[in-house]
Amino acid sequence: MTIGNDSIWYYTRIGFRDFITTISDKTIAVIDALDTLREKGVLPKRFKEMTVQELCSNSNLIGEVYDALSKMLPESKFRFEYKIADREQELIQTITSNYSNIDVGKARVKIVSGRHRDDIKELDFCYAIEVAIAPEKDHVGETVRHAGEVQFIGCINNGTSTDNGESYYANGKFVWFDKKAGIDVSAKGIRDLLAVDMSNTTSLNESAKSNLDEIEQELETSSQYFKPKLGKVYIIRMDPQNDKIMPVENDRFKDIQGKPIERYQCKITHVNNGKQQLWDTSKTLCQQIITELSKGFSVLKITRTGTDRSTTYMIEGVQ
Repeated sequence: MTIGNDSIWYYTRIGFRDFITTISDKTIAVIDALDTLREKGVLPKRFKEMTVQELCSNSNLIGEVYDALSKMLPESKFRFEYKIADREQELIQTITSNYSNIDVGKARVKIVSGRHRDDIKELDFCYAIEVAIAPEKDHVGETVRHAGEVQFIGCINNGTSTDNGESYYANGKFVWFDKKAGIDVSAKGIRDLLAVDMSNTTSLNESAKSNLDEIEQELETSSQYFKPKLGKVYIIRMDPQNDKIMPVENDRFKDIQGKPIERYQCKITHVNNGKQQLWDTSKTLCQQIITELSKGFSVLKITRTGTDRSTTYMIEGVQ
């Protein structure tokens, strides 16, 4: 896995402070310490002339540097430094050079990229994931059989740990959508993920599905802000008479001049469990909501489609 940590958007404010304060050689210039960050070009001149030691003498200055670098918008997609087809072949060759008994004809590689955005933690970075898998051959007459054996080798940003990188993924939570069962399926850690029996995920009865749906909704509505998931349908209630839609500004959303874009905050109530959340919407989405509320509807059906900048919503009045 490769994470785009060459950007200020990879760091939280606290994470950036820790990065600066743990630099061993504090005599170097701040601009040199930030040499790997793509935003270093927008660093104000007065900070370029400082040393890391001078910057660390005042935690407020570190915050000012963080804010200055964050004025450059984050990248919208991961920048591959190679042709994907060439890299796929390279990964297969790497496996075969380390394991002589690999069935090359059955080796498979998948390379995907994505973007992680977290408005609460103020994170926004791109990443790429490379997965290569190949079975070992069982030759006739062998006393040792390899069928069913799994050796996991994990790597993040070209770094592995002493356990082949498995600890990187040991405590993670992996979630995917089972289209046949109509539910989200999860696994904790890479071993748990590899051990999942996909055939069992399609045999849940309606009671089990209902219980899982209730738990999932409880988790989704436990936070302060409403963040609809792709493809999922939500039924919410709004009270335009008592709960005003308030304009708000968020530094995470900026125009091409770097100015915060005005957003519109709605207070919503989930019909199924009565939980209330705040929903920060764009101007376009807010207009869609107002259109339905103006028709006399107070209960709305919300469906999200698309991701990132292509995200759109279907807003339908229910009652």
